[in-house]
Amino acid sequence: MTIKQYRAHFNKSIKHLYPTSEIDSFFFLILEEYIGFKRIDIVLKSDFLIDQESLNLMQIATKQLEQEIPIQYIIGKTEFFGLPFHVNKEVLIPRPETEELVEQVIKEVSLIKTYKTASNEATKEKQITILDIGTGSGCIAISLKKQLLSSKISAIDVSDKALRVAKKNAALNNVDINFIHLDILKTNDLDQLYDVIVSNPPYVRELEKKEMKNNVLNNEPHLALFVDNKNPLLFYNKIAELAKKFLTKNGQLHFEINQYLGKETIKLLAEKGFKNIQLKKFTTGVYDYSLFNSVFTPINRNKFPKSLKVSASSQEWCGTMYTQFNLILDTDYKVEHRSYFESEGDRVTRIKKSYLEDEVFTVLRMNPLLLPVGTVQLIPPANYIQLKHLQIKSYKAITSLIPYDKKEISGSNLMQYKIVYPELNRSIRIVFENKAPYKIMGWFEKFPSSFDGKSRTTSIILKTQKMLPYWRQNSLNDKYLREELGLH
Repeated sequence: MTIKQYRAHFNKSIKHLYPTSEIDSFFFLILEEYIGFKRIDIVLKSDFLIDQESLNLMQIATKQLEQEIPIQYIIGKTEFFGLPFHVNKEVLIPRPETEELVEQVIKEVSLIKTYKTASNEATKEKQITILDIGTGSGCIAISLKKQLLSSKISAIDVSDKALRVAKKNAALNNVDINFIHLDILKTNDLDQLYDVIVSNPPYVRELEKKEMKNNVLNNEPHLALFVDNKNPLLFYNKIAELAKKFLTKNGQLHFEINQYLGKETIKLLAEKGFKNIQLKKFTTGVYDYSLFNSVFTPINRNKFPKSLKVSASSQEWCGTMYTQFNLILDTDYKVEHRSYFESEGDRVTRIKKSYLEDEVFTVLRMNPLLLPVGTVQLIPPANYIQLKHLQIKSYKAITSLIPYDKKEISGSNLMQYKIVYPELNRSIRIVFENKAPYKIMGWFEKFPSSFDGKSRTTSIILKTQKMLPYWRQNSLNDKYLREELGLH
């Protein structure tokens, strides 16, 4: 079988599980691992005949990908902080957000005031001591040692099997780490004082399992991932207690935490007596999201009663999703969906023409009387479908156009358009001025949380407005506009 033939077979085997970009990445990794080809070799030698032994190994890898086994476990290695690491099912696959934790520790270590100590003979550099709790593959401890060569680093893990992997990685990267087999929850003592304690302990609550991908749930060690819903800060509490006793003066404690428990973690540390507590967002982690939405709605509603196109993209912690609706023959919407989620991948489908919630805001500005009222079939916003991983279809909705009689928004002659989705347990109210140009004053959205099922409400209320050609306000000199609009 040639490389070209194998690629066709490979793509066909897993296209229903992974997006195209991810399939390509897997393909290149497999060929590099089993026949030593780089990307340029693959392009130039597409007719290269793969030997049977290598082909057998590549076919096994393909079958494993079909079973949603992570590619890192299949080839047995990954890269972290620019360094090579062995991985298997005994350790978590290192994440990009943990790289940010390592980078942060490196930056903060420079702030420790005890770098140098005076002696009668000379000024000597103090050896910084660092402890990594729950080391797993050893990625944190090893990466820190490679950057802080004069430091003395120890690493703890409860799993003897994980420590074997970590020791192998230390040898691979030619660093000296003091590995300790210890259950941190069952000890009250450490072997010495440390200038820095760092940990990425288990923090995913059991209730969050439903949001995780199968390749994580079915393969990565649950011991290193999950904590009980009733005591999600178990490890943080224990490590903080140890840190109070075994951190040097001006010592530092660094955690990677559950993004939904930031306030709770800060409160715990404050109650333990820690000072200068900082919560920082990792730009590569699950913290920052970006959304983009574009709706093409013609003004001539007699000729074009439906929006012609909706495009939406959302950036989550480790990838992007993109959805586009295109009106076809005035009967159907052709929907193209791209997702980094393995269970979604690339999809192209058609659904019967229906009202789009995405077009409500634009139609409202034209004429609120054009909005559907009563019980209708409505397609939720493309971004909401993406982030909630909903089936792309229309849902039953109860809509109404009524005077605004609440006190959340001040003004006169206000109306509100309300949409309620019984099946989704979601609703939205849009408040606007009942006169042309029907200025939108704010809106309120109520929806169930993906993590605990409890109802959440978000609100946006117009505070000020500047009528400027916004496409020209795109330089640093225009920063004051963002501040005036409350966008900084």
